[in-house]
Amino acid sequence: MPQVQRTIETDIAVLQTEFKNLDDKFADIKEDVKQLGTKIDTYAETTQTMLKEFQHENQEQHAVVEEKIHSLEKWRWMLMGAGMLLGIVGYSGIEKFLLH
Repeated sequence: MPQVQRTIETDIAVLQTEFKNLDDKFADIKEDVKQLGTKIDTYAETTQTMLKEFQHENQEQHAVVEEKIHSLEKWRWMLMGAGMLLGIVGYSGIEKFLLH
């Protein structure tokens, strides 16, 4: 019986040591998970900041392109008006205007 008692005590001591080792490993894992959560939060904030900057730059570029298109539209309408005027007056009218 004493042999069985020693074996049980030895097994209990081994199990306690293994449990402590597992507890230490879980503590390390918990710390790693906390660090990972912090990194994910930082990455999400950085991504949101970059997206906001991109959106702002995109809006600025669209405004510049819109302004250029607007001025090109004005020129197009002016040229169309000039073309219509020249078509109405005709070549002979322009020739008379330039010669006198």
